[in-house]
Amino acid sequence: FRTDAHVDMKLKAMITHLAADQAVKRVSLLNPNYAYGHDASKAARKFLSEMRPDVEIVGDDFFATGQVKDFAPYVTKIMSTRADALITVGFGNDLALMVKAANDMGLKNTSILTLSGSGPGMGTAFGEKALGKVKLVIGHNMNDARHGAVQMAQEFKEKMKEDLHFGASHSAMK
Repeated sequence: FRTDAHVDMKLKAMITHLAADQAVKRVSLLNPNYAYGHDASKAARKFLSEMRPDVEIVGDDFFATGQVKDFAPYVTKIMSTRADALITVGFGNDLALMVKAANDMGLKNTSILTLSGSGPGMGTAFGEKALGKVKLVIGHNMNDARHGAVQMAQEFKEKMKEDLHFGASHSAMK
């Protein structure tokens, strides 16, 4: 029983989007060094080989969750590979620091595809330099009025004084 999609489902959605972009020829993977990150790397490799076998994986690195304070060495490596896209399931402060390093170092031509960019404060942490560069794959859309998400998000914000960023939690409770 699941209230949210598992990592393979999410990575398949991400790679489906990426596969449609014929400009993407080189991809780097940067994930947390535990089961979730390793599963994401494995899924990305699998779906890229199925959907876009012409795409070259130019990096597949792992970082210690919550321990890296400077992602500059990782960004330097990504820049040296000339990756068109970076796939990561990093989250929280790790993701914010990763995107900050990418912004600060001028990683301009590489899209960052993530599953975790919708958390509290992430948009602010990414900053304006990340506009159009960070792409989020997530199982809900708080801006979609068709199924009541907009009203639900507004009611949550009025009551809790913060944004509802994880729609799966609402679905789970329902």
